[in-house]
Amino acid sequence: MTRAATSAGGQQLRLRVALIAVGGGAAVIGAGTWLPRTPAVPVWQLVGLCVLVIIANSSRVQLRVRGTDHQLVWTEIPVLIGIALLPAPWVILCTAVGVGFGKAINRAPTIKIILNTAKAALATAAAAATTIVTELDGHREFFFTLPGMLVAAVAYAAVDEILMMAILNAATKKCGDLLNANAGSQP
Repeated sequence: MTRAATSAGGQQLRLRVALIAVGGGAAVIGAGTWLPRTPAVPVWQLVGLCVLVIIANSSRVQLRVRGTDHQLVWTEIPVLIGIALLPAPWVILCTAVGVGFGKAINRAPTIKIILNTAKAALATAAAAATTIVTELDGHREFFFTLPGMLVAAVAYAAVDEILMMAILNAATKKCGDLLNANAGSQP
């Protein structure tokens, strides 16, 4: 691969990370401005959620697919627990803090800390927004909470995967070529 092609791919990657970072920052700022309208939450619950997110982000499951190692984290589990128990803005803020600290503790590169923190903030905001808009948030009896959590899980996974595909597409052309080949083979 030529140096110019590598440089162009790196610029695309940095541009996409920057766009996701702006979106994640907007989600965090939006959650911060929404805080005065939420009920008070004990500090121990906020610290507990942050710690759960740090633990979920620090403990990885390693998979080997062909010649490539993949590491999966479990951030969505504490996010869904948080959405069920706490007001949405606190969950968004605790997730951003937890993911940021979790990646920093693992000494991840700065671009990965920024990307993963912003991606988690956006996915958490999407999950929280779907439960609020559909009025299936976790502050009711269990019958209404379960569908809300399923909707939140789908929203979180969808946003997380869409953002990751955008990054992978910029990082490697193979991902984009694979998607284009699959789209072209549909009848």
